[in-house]
Amino acid sequence: MGYKTEFHLHTKYSKDSCMGKFALLMMCKLKGLNCIAITDHNEVQAALNWFSFFRQRGIKVIVGEEVFTKEGEVIGLFLYKRIAAGLSIEQTVAEIRRQGGVVYVPHPYDEKRYKTILKSEALSRVSSQVDCIEIHNGRNISLDFDKKQKEISERYCLPAIVGGDSHVFFEVGRNACETDECFEAENFGDVLASAKLNSSPCIKFSHTVTKFVRVGKKLWHPQPKEFIEMRFEDVKIASEMLQKLVSDEYEPDCIVYLAKGGFLIGEEIGRLFDVPVFALSSHRSGEGLKKSASSVLSRLPRFIKSGLRRTELLLRTSRGSKNDSQEASLCFLSEPKGDYRSILIVDDSVDSGASMAAAVSLIRSKFPSSEVKTAALNVFPPSEKTMSVDFWLYRNCLLSLPSSKDNPDFEAFKEEWGREIEKLKEARG
Repeated sequence: MGYKTEFHLHTKYSKDSCMGKFALLMMCKLKGLNCIAITDHNEVQAALNWFSFFRQRGIKVIVGEEVFTKEGEVIGLFLYKRIAAGLSIEQTVAEIRRQGGVVYVPHPYDEKRYKTILKSEALSRVSSQVDCIEIHNGRNISLDFDKKQKEISERYCLPAIVGGDSHVFFEVGRNACETDECFEAENFGDVLASAKLNSSPCIKFSHTVTKFVRVGKKLWHPQPKEFIEMRFEDVKIASEMLQKLVSDEYEPDCIVYLAKGGFLIGEEIGRLFDVPVFALSSHRSGEGLKKSASSVLSRLPRFIKSGLRRTELLLRTSRGSKNDSQEASLCFLSEPKGDYRSILIVDDSVDSGASMAAAVSLIRSKFPSSEVKTAALNVFPPSEKTMSVDFWLYRNCLLSLPSSKDNPDFEAFKEEWGREIEKLKEARG
């Protein structure tokens, strides 16, 4: 069988786990996992932040969330948006379905974790909407729990699955599904039907570890910035998820992107919505110095350029200047002509909020009767002092896209989109 998948896996984004991406990667490689379903407690950020990191290393990430409902926990797989905790089980299942996801019931019986298991009455009400249920959980402290879980699966005639419920690195890879095909939302039931389910007994010490982690995080829980290096395929996947976020609430008839950072995202989202796309060239105060130093910087090794760019972004996003909105000047590369009523402005990352705020002001001055919304792959908290972005996928992340000189795909980007880059340079003067 060609695929080995671990479902129900937690990371440092859960309140009771400290697993980072490098420890998780190491265990995936050691255990031969090539697909993982990251399902943090009431959170999807790790799965979103890390999917490109793992994809570039041959491992597929299924974006999931273990949601605490009013009647216990349920997992949604193949999501693109966080589902709020505290909803009814019916509301939660409906939201998973609305996102095109898979409904997965974890640990349906567990005497130790009785507060989190999905109540039998709730399971009975939504059983027709459930795609699979665990008959083994990697944290079952007794084999009797496995028997009870299997009985529940048979009672409701639900497809069986094993979940790792890994919170600590040494738990990863011990409970997995082996299949001939990779799991997707569309083929999930068929692939699961022919899967080989591999299970291992609980490492009881892992429960002790998570108790200490939970206490430690109550005392100190920093939120470091993530660095995300995105190749062409990653940008396409992320753009598709951002487009889904937008389409949940808004249907634009025109896309305006901020060049050159928003170039790839804007073009891809425009293609997905099938609407006209226009470009705005943005110029920040201080970019002249960067331009004059570019000949020197271009000769530096990529890892040094990447480090310098991270430092620049960290300084820019931690500044929070009150005058940031005055830093950006804009001009159209191709000015929209027509009667557009719903305009979406797109950028790769909103750091100070200066360029995006200037873009909104410019578009509203030219189209005063139009509704204007904003979207970005990433937003930094300091930008909220200037403006609030309507739709975003990442928060507080440093992005390196193919249009960035420190990205491995930059030469390919320059070769494919060289003419457009020249237009940007000419527009900026």
